[in-house]
Amino acid sequence: SIESRALAYVDKEAYKDYLDWQKYLAKHPDSKCKPIMLDYLYTRSYYAGRSFAGNAKQAFDYFYGNAKQRYGDYTSLYDQALLALVFQRNGDSKLAREMVERIRQKALYTDEMGMYWRDNKAGWFFYQCPVETQALLIETFREVTPQDTLSVAQMQQWLLKQKQTTRWNSDIATLRAIQALMPVGGKEKWVPAKGSDKIVVKGKA
Repeated sequence: SIESRALAYVDKEAYKDYLDWQKYLAKHPDSKCKPIMLDYLYTRSYYAGRSFAGNAKQAFDYFYGNAKQRYGDYTSLYDQALLALVFQRNGDSKLAREMVERIRQKALYTDEMGMYWRDNKAGWFFYQCPVETQALLIETFREVTPQDTLSVAQMQQWLLKQKQTTRWNSDIATLRAIQALMPVGGKEKWVPAKGSDKIVVKGKA
């Protein structure tokens, strides 16, 4: 399938990155993994039961081991959220909860804006996208601390406020925001506003 071929390609590229990283470590031995390596762990966390292509398991084990050893070095919201999900999906739920607590300690809250983070700002890097990052944080809280529906609702409030006061600035941001706003499980409830609001795509409701 296309999905299987894509996953095999990602595995092979990850192994190439691993080999390049070993050369880099020879000159910079005290280095943590790059964000793209965390993205590989995150991607792979959706396919826990799938076999690895070629020698990719060696790369995965190294990147995962490095992340567990150096998790305290990752300070960005994006990286911390990714790590929490990766740890949770690989059976290290204690570490995952610790990452969520680190994230929570930096959160701000107001009645108007809900729950948000001051350092969740737009930047030049691909992971510095406030709406997508907030959506990732919602995914993280839902999965790692599913009982904390209040925090999820407060984070969703911030997403809606962004749409009201500014905009979701890309198609990807819009998709991620809608996914984050949809209720999951039996505990979350979507309460529609009164009126005639509707979603319109290419002029069609």
